[in-house]
Amino acid sequence: MVLNNCLHPGVVLLESYLAPLGITPNRLARDTALGATRIYSLLAGTLGLSTDTALRLAIYFKTLPVSLIPHGHSPGDPRFWLDLQRDYDIARRQQSPSWTELAPRILPYRPAGRTLRSKGQTIRSLADDQ
Repeated sequence: MVLNNCLHPGVVLLESYLAPLGITPNRLARDTALGATRIYSLLAGTLGLSTDTALRLAIYFKTLPVSLIPHGHSPGDPRFWLDLQRDYDIARRQQSPSWTELAPRILPYRPAGRTLRSKGQTIRSLADDQ
């Protein structure tokens, strides 16, 4: 699944790591002590990547030679996997119909009684602007 150029972590796992390294989903499940159903659901994009899974994948891929790491990312860091999930979740939420209706109604924070300035010029007075 791709949303706004964000890949689901399962797609990255499959296409950038499992397939090139010849690792089957069943082997990954066995080696990481995860259920095969969980791995297959993650790879299919029907399950998000949890913190627990990110930690296990980081341990599993920690010894991967640098020459085999695509795009210079470190799959041996759980933040790599969690960042993929976070970016995907943000893209998915921003594309949802409920968000496109809600976002325009959210008012940005503006401190009362202050004036915004840029290079010495007043942009807008915010005093009691409600």
